Amino acid sequence: MKKIQIFTVLLLIVFYRLDARESAAELQKMGYEISTNDFFKAAADNNIKALELFLQSGFPVNIEKEYRGTLLVSAARANAAKAAAFLFKTGATNVNVRETWKDSGETALIKGAKFQSTEACIVLLMNKADPNIANINRWTPLMFAARNNNADLITMLAAYKADLEATNAFGWTALMLAAEGGNPQAVNALLKAGANPSHQAGAWNAARLALRMRQYAVAKMLDSKSGKKSLDNEEKKRLNSVLPGMTGKTESGSFRTCDSKYGFAVELVKNAQHPLSITILPFTGSRIISFKYGQTELLAEIPNYAELLSGFGFPILYPTPNRVQDGVFEYHGKKYEMSHPAAPGPVNIHGFVRDDIWEFDKPQISDQQISIRTFYTHDEKSPRFSAFPWQHTLYVDYTLQADRLVIAYTVSNRANEDFGFGFGLHPYWRYIGNNEDTLVQADIKNILKDMRGKEFISASGKKDLTFPRVIAGANYQEMYFKLTPENTVKLIYKNTGIAVHHKATADFTHLIVWGPNGKPYFSIENQTCSADVHNMHALGNTETANLQVVKPREVITGKVEYIIENLK
Repeated sequence: MKKIQIFTVLLLIVFYRLDARESAAELQKMGYEISTNDFFKAAADNNIKALELFLQSGFPVNIEKEYRGTLLVSAARANAAKAAAFLFKTGATNVNVRETWKDSGETALIKGAKFQSTEACIVLLMNKADPNIANINRWTPLMFAARNNNADLITMLAAYKADLEATNAFGWTALMLAAEGGNPQAVNALLKAGANPSHQAGAWNAARLALRMRQYAVAKMLDSKSGKKSLDNEEKKRLNSVLPGMTGKTESGSFRTCDSKYGFAVELVKNAQHPLSITILPFTGSRIISFKYGQTELLAEIPNYAELLSGFGFPILYPTPNRVQDGVFEYHGKKYEMSHPAAPGPVNIHGFVRDDIWEFDKPQISDQQISIRTFYTHDEKSPRFSAFPWQHTLYVDYTLQADRLVIAYTVSNRANEDFGFGFGLHPYWRYIGNNEDTLVQADIKNILKDMRGKEFISASGKKDLTFPRVIAGANYQEMYFKLTPENTVKLIYKNTGIAVHHKATADFTHLIVWGPNGKPYFSIENQTCSADVHNMHALGNTETANLQVVKPREVITGKVEYIIENLK
């Protein structure tokens, strides 16, 4: 009897090994390696068959990666709802585990709400995800849904008893975040769920934040529903204001204000043999969301509102392009944490103006060009002032001429002390036709290692862009340094027969070429500085950091021109 039992166990081991080998072979056919990383990739890919094979190969469903990352977190981030449901069906129980990366404390539900993964969030909630666990900065899933204007997810979270009055580290509620984001659908969903419009945090309440964002009807509604005095008399006078409706047209060009898919917009058109046009969202970071040459759109399609807030279009990177170590920088021997109430943590990448409200002047048309000035006033009246406590104004002028788009910046220091900044532009160019038909050229040989510090490496191999090169599939992310106005920087669309030259003033000494694998976009980013610019400057790396220092009551200016060349 004992021999039979031993033989049975041996047979099971043999069959298990054969089954594992077959699973491994099948996974390789599907493009996966037998590794933890690819197991997590299968979850993000929503690939049920691959997940089954990984489990058959002996991988546990409750496996955790470094920093306590789980399969459910990967599925939630990618909105892989079917994968999440399958993981629960096969025994996943770690739904409320909090990641420890950078001490973020994010659960799968927080991650899903953050990345607009509504379907995956519903699956998580149906399987005991706790809607009231917050991250380290006390941001709950409801706050991320409010910030992303995700009314459907707000309604679902409320149904699962999300705390409508929870506050973040600055005392702001989800309703205040929805109002500050200029998100009327989120505001309505929160009010319908029972959110309190009277909550006050310092000088701010939901009605005042909506008024700041030019959401006049929303501000009026919030003020009327508040049991307290939300707005003062001067503010109440503005409640009946309307967004400016402007049009203008000459033989040279035209402009108009309009409602776009992503909110109030201004369109400029420069008439020429091949007209140039741009569409700008002044109330969302002064963001260009469309740049056309004739009928050809040059910018990548925007997937959704949440993606727009973090990227896409033509984001303005200011005052800290690229990453800031832990969102903390040093200037004149003092440490500053880039925190403000509308951010879920210290701002550690690309600054804070790309998703905030800007003002603008009436567009101007002449025979040669059409232009518009937008501006961002930064002072104690702004809820984001705590992130960068120097009073100043950033002006950005957009000008269309017959063959080019010119983007010029001016920083005007209104403070009584100097401050340092960086400025960058991050166009999300699209691939047109086959990816191999899109080429990039930049005749710069110096690469700044790790985008910071002072160590150079010479551009060689695929990183050598001194001649036109296909970047699709090469996973580019390099910062070239010592760019001058004389350098050639351009992208070439072979199948449409046009090139876009990037010509910048001398302050733009850095150039990032970024082409992530598998994405329908890439970027050629003119920037004035390295990553972590203030900290690198403080360490004495002044040349490579290239921090722009503006003295009290003075200004600094610069510009980038995007010149269209017809190759046919």
